[in-house]
Amino acid sequence: MKKLFLNFFVVIFVATLFSCSKPKTPADIARKAKVNFGYAVKIGDVLGENGEFTAENFSALVTENMFKWSEIHPTKKLWNFGDMNTVLDFAEQNKMRVRGHTFIWHQGNPNYLSSEKDPEVLRALLEEQITTLMTQYKGRIYEYDVANEIFEEDGSFRKTFWYNTFGEEIYEYAFTLARKIDPKARLLLNDYNNENIGYPKTDAQFEFVKRLVEKGVPIDGIGCQLHLSEDGYFDKEKIRANIRRYGELGLRVSFTEVDVRVPLPPTEEILAHQEQMFLDLMDLVLTEPNVDTYIFWGYTDRNSWVNSFFPGYGRPLPFDRDMNPKPMFAKMVEMMKNKK
Repeated sequence: MKKLFLNFFVVIFVATLFSCSKPKTPADIARKAKVNFGYAVKIGDVLGENGEFTAENFSALVTENMFKWSEIHPTKKLWNFGDMNTVLDFAEQNKMRVRGHTFIWHQGNPNYLSSEKDPEVLRALLEEQITTLMTQYKGRIYEYDVANEIFEEDGSFRKTFWYNTFGEEIYEYAFTLARKIDPKARLLLNDYNNENIGYPKTDAQFEFVKRLVEKGVPIDGIGCQLHLSEDGYFDKEKIRANIRRYGELGLRVSFTEVDVRVPLPPTEEILAHQEQMFLDLMDLVLTEPNVDTYIFWGYTDRNSWVNSFFPGYGRPLPFDRDMNPKPMFAKMVEMMKNKK
């Protein structure tokens, strides 16, 4: 009888332990599925009740602006680490991963940088920026957009002050330097309209990245921003083909700034198509082995950049203006839950 009682106790204990270990929130489910599932945050998104919401629903995040040059290093002598430190502390307390966005970009730059004409000074500023931030946050940021939006739609290099001064060599320099500082961080080249194989910008980026790999430049992959429009071009299998050719090079693809805007007011058919686009992207994350990151550019329609930049369009994110999750959010979570 005593032995039977002990066996019964063991069964109950194991069952309880197992039930406690089951993922209970979207964030838990994403971590179990090994998906970096998150959104671009402002400082208020990690404080108070907003912080509780973020930690419950997401497993990863990227700072929307606070890591950009003009925010974190607005003058030559001033470094503004406070908000970034708060976000990283929050992420670590809640088992979340963080992306760093970005070092080289044609926007978001203080005047002392964008107006600099001396190549030696400009290179030294870039070295200081990458060295300071990657040393400060070594081991705390899993993935960086080393360079952002360096191509035009026709596949030519964007004529920025970086490119006009150094040519494409500056990108090789930045990746090489970043690898030396944090050998474990993933280093990406990030852009928009770079997801569909066969598009001039997409193919030009691939050929450039392939050259970097062949030259031994330490790049780990690309970021596809995926700022999409429901009535624009979208081909899941062309995206898959693009992902796979990077995989053949041993490189990764991250979905870094996802939103899908719709014409207003949308019909039920439009909303169903928008939802399917979100779900198709999640399917790619779950089925392609070199993709593990799905980041929205914000989470609620109320605060999306789309409202200001695309008149006549809106509702681009998985939560509505009243912060309620749309059906697509639950469906994406369920897909992660069912990942084999």
